[in-house]
Amino acid sequence: MRNADYKFTEGLAKSERSEDFGADRVLGHEGSPTDVGDEENSQGWLFSDASHRERSEPGEISTFVEIMEQLSTIPCADGKEIYAVHHRQKTGANTVLILVHGLTGSMNQYIHLILARSIEKHGIDVIRFNQYGEELSARKFHQTTISQHVADTRMVIDYARSQGYTSIYVAGHSLGAPVAIAAFEKDLRGLILLDPTFTPRERVVKWENRDPQCSVPFLELGFRVILGESWLRDAKEFPDSYQQFASINVPVCLFIAENGGLGEAAQKYCDVSQSPLHVHHIKGASHSFPEREATEEIAEKITGFIRQSGGIA
Repeated sequence: MRNADYKFTEGLAKSERSEDFGADRVLGHEGSPTDVGDEENSQGWLFSDASHRERSEPGEISTFVEIMEQLSTIPCADGKEIYAVHHRQKTGANTVLILVHGLTGSMNQYIHLILARSIEKHGIDVIRFNQYGEELSARKFHQTTISQHVADTRMVIDYARSQGYTSIYVAGHSLGAPVAIAAFEKDLRGLILLDPTFTPRERVVKWENRDPQCSVPFLELGFRVILGESWLRDAKEFPDSYQQFASINVPVCLFIAENGGLGEAAQKYCDVSQSPLHVHHIKGASHSFPEREATEEIAEKITGFIRQSGGIA
């Protein structure tokens, strides 16, 4: 594994519309949203003013929390590398939350960036990562399948174990939810589903659009995302996500966006759940949770869920 300094450019990077129905996603690692007050120390770590101080109750002394955001590359067996941002407490933490993005999303998507920076303030480390990217050693979108997403998510879980975490939680958004379910392993502490989509087999009907001139399968998002035959074939053969979810017996926290259009999918997961299940309906939220209030509410509830399930004292 190789670590590098994670630096921010001024302003916002180029954005595109994502599969997450209306959210802007930020592309690449350079150019994530810059917080007012961000600064680097002499070692190149990035510290955020917003992360330095936790709010205190009247009569309490405010605590000073330093959090480092570190770009890590995680090597894969086939020579590819997974690019991830690791939000670490400077004093060390036992608990980590891994964020898995959805189809055409990225680790720099609004919900993942804001969740990471909100949750890290409560003594929980966070890892967000890209399933594909523009770096030479990263997978490109056309080289991926859902099964490959699962395998790479497991690599990130292994990386978290190698960092000494004893409580590991995985959160999947949209298509990232079936990926997180399939990647789930028994030693993990809990699972979080953020407006989960249907099992991929049911979603293939939406995904299998074809250009009549060249018969190439594509996803229509206001612009066309080429999926490729292998991606489509894998989606049709992918194991049933509901059956996989029914076998999970650790605590689960499920969020449903009021305006996300995936309430039916969420209900299917609820119907088969054998786990202690915490369900939250987020009023006024769209599928990718671009609303600041919605994301902050989710961050608060995830922190409470992790605390309640024993992830933090």
